[in-house]
Amino acid sequence: MTFIPLSDLGPLAELASLLLSPASRLYLLSIFGIFPIAWLLASCGHIHKEDVKSLFDRQIWWHPSARTDYLIIAANALIRSLIYLPTLLTKLGFAAFIYGMLSLIYTPSKLGLAWELQMVIFSLVMFVADDFSRFATHWLQHRVSWLWHLHRWHHNAEVMTPLTLLRTHPLEMLMMRIRSVITGGTVIGVFYYICGTEISGLEILGVDALGFLFNALGANLRHSHVRWSYGKFEAILISPAQHQLHHDRDNRHPVNLGSCLSIWDRLAGSFKAGSKDQQIRFGLTQSVSLSEKTAVHDRT
Repeated sequence: MTFIPLSDLGPLAELASLLLSPASRLYLLSIFGIFPIAWLLASCGHIHKEDVKSLFDRQIWWHPSARTDYLIIAANALIRSLIYLPTLLTKLGFAAFIYGMLSLIYTPSKLGLAWELQMVIFSLVMFVADDFSRFATHWLQHRVSWLWHLHRWHHNAEVMTPLTLLRTHPLEMLMMRIRSVITGGTVIGVFYYICGTEISGLEILGVDALGFLFNALGANLRHSHVRWSYGKFEAILISPAQHQLHHDRDNRHPVNLGSCLSIWDRLAGSFKAGSKDQQIRFGLTQSVSLSEKTAVHDRT
């Protein structure tokens, strides 16, 4: 029997990687993990029982908006398989550039940190830097008109499933890839420059431990109808309920633009607390977009 390498399957390989890669938000274990998490939350009274039922609602999963999600995901997988630039868009490649530029300026003595301490510091710095770059990019997407016209694809979703995460314009997909490369490459390059040794962070299943835990502990409930608020912990972390507020068509201004940490929204004045009783209409109004609402606010 002849087996076809996964890498030769093109778009199918791209789609498979979303489900089989531990680094993916849509990793199968993370997807299936939302069901026991939601059941446990309902049992403890942190969410309503009908919210759990929404995870199995055929009307949501087969809503015209959800079907549009699936078509966009398939189209983007095809685009990624046809336009893949591994030598130009890698974190290690950009890290080598950063290290080279810094070395031209000055060659410092190495810190000589213990390997365990270096791993912890590197993981924390990478997590915070990546989270801030996500917030900053997202903030711009709601402030710069041409970026908003790309990002509004995501906000047009009228129902929410975990797959809505990937409802993005192809150009936004490329922009987020570049953001990840620049942020991650910069942090790796700087650490290698300072420490002078191979850099490695905390890992689970061979991927970043903090990112894996974030995905595994209910991150996919953000794009769902499960209104899970973190209560007082929302002062630090963005909850699913808060991200759902970000998708509320009735918001006059964009709120909760952060990915993991809510500190950026608190500093930017875009923080809004979530609640298990909040009522939300997902999508965009037909007459006024979020960016147009912001522009009106800025003129008044």
